[in-house]
Amino acid sequence: MSHKKGQVSLADELMRALSPSVSAPPPMIKMIPPEGTVFGDDPEEELEMITKIGEGSFGSVYRALHIPSQSYVAVKKVDLEGEDDAMKEGSTMEKLTHQNIVRFYAYYKRSKDVWMVMELCTAKSLHSVMKAFKRGLTEQELACTLRQTLKGLAYVHAHKRIHRDIKSGNLLLQQDGRVKLCDFGVAGELTSEAKRHTMIGSPYWMAPEIIDDAGHDEKADIWSLGITAIELCETEPPRFSENTMRAVFLISSSPPPTLKNPSNYSEEFNDFLSHCLVKNPDGRYTSEQLLEHPFIKNSEKCVNSHTHPLDTPEERELDDHNPDDCPCCLAELAKQRINNDSSCSSMGSPPLSSEASNLESLDSFPTLSGLTLPKTLKGGSKKIVHCAQCEELKKKVAELEKEVSKLTEEIEVQDKERVYFQTQVDFFQKQLQSLTGK
Repeated sequence: MSHKKGQVSLADELMRALSPSVSAPPPMIKMIPPEGTVFGDDPEEELEMITKIGEGSFGSVYRALHIPSQSYVAVKKVDLEGEDDAMKEGSTMEKLTHQNIVRFYAYYKRSKDVWMVMELCTAKSLHSVMKAFKRGLTEQELACTLRQTLKGLAYVHAHKRIHRDIKSGNLLLQQDGRVKLCDFGVAGELTSEAKRHTMIGSPYWMAPEIIDDAGHDEKADIWSLGITAIELCETEPPRFSENTMRAVFLISSSPPPTLKNPSNYSEEFNDFLSHCLVKNPDGRYTSEQLLEHPFIKNSEKCVNSHTHPLDTPEERELDDHNPDDCPCCLAELAKQRINNDSSCSSMGSPPLSSEASNLESLDSFPTLSGLTLPKTLKGGSKKIVHCAQCEELKKKVAELEKEVSKLTEEIEVQDKERVYFQTQVDFFQKQLQSLTGK
């Protein structure tokens, strides 16, 4: 007996009634919240913290489950002392919606801290990728990374903003090979033709004009991108072996850095760097110009389109990864990274140890405070880079603490001697008084 499509037979109904009841499988957890997801007013009810995935001077980052949408998110918890910076970062990210910028979902102010809910990038930062595999990127991986980073930067610059902290630790990698710009905590806004004069950023990646207090604009990001490109090849930025003060001096006073072994890389890549690392920002390429550079333009494209479900039609149309091209090298790298990281594969891990936190500290490299630069730096700048990780300062502090401890011991000994001799003086004075009657 035939049945129409969708029609259930009596036998089917009987079999279903006689079958033991089976509970429905749990819903599949999504890697990102679906389009149109709304975050409510109470984060305690909506967010389930799974594990800490990062820590820095700003606070901590957690992998969390957004319960209503059954999707993963990243939650950045910031102390109330950093509330103003967190609000500024959230406000900036809220206005920047692009396929190569981490999505910002919600902002919650609580009694003891501030929560920022953002897109989770499961392969973590490119800095952590290099550290995990103990190598820099290949030229193919590099070209794909720089192309996507430049697309994000071009969007940021077109919206009259400067990122001001471009480095491998702030380039996150999605499992599909998508590169995402993150950490807009020190981003600046260009509201007029006037240049910015705030000295801020991560020291080793910082543009000369920022150090020289000569005024800076979006071209400062291009210098940092060039330094990041070298870092992605060699796993460290130029001059990283120098202490912070000397590195800052060399950035200001020396010719632009180059690769340690330029002959190991293509002419196109060396030429790309030469247009990023120009000391005079007027001679530096813009992000739009670099997108047209042969190293970027002629690089191999990827089969994975990296299309984000929340991308606008315009963003999907602009995406330069075509289905007819080669497999995505970054997607393969991300897959290896996730497989290498048990915390990513199981979506849960123990909190970072103190050693791990120190290793990851480069991802959240401190910015600047307002000390004073040596007069030898040109440009008359009146600020200095202060880095909490500066080994030279740590050693100096340790030496001074030893000296203080030594002097304290000497003072204690001298105090005991003083008390002893004072006792002797008092004794002999009494003897003298008894003899003289005075």
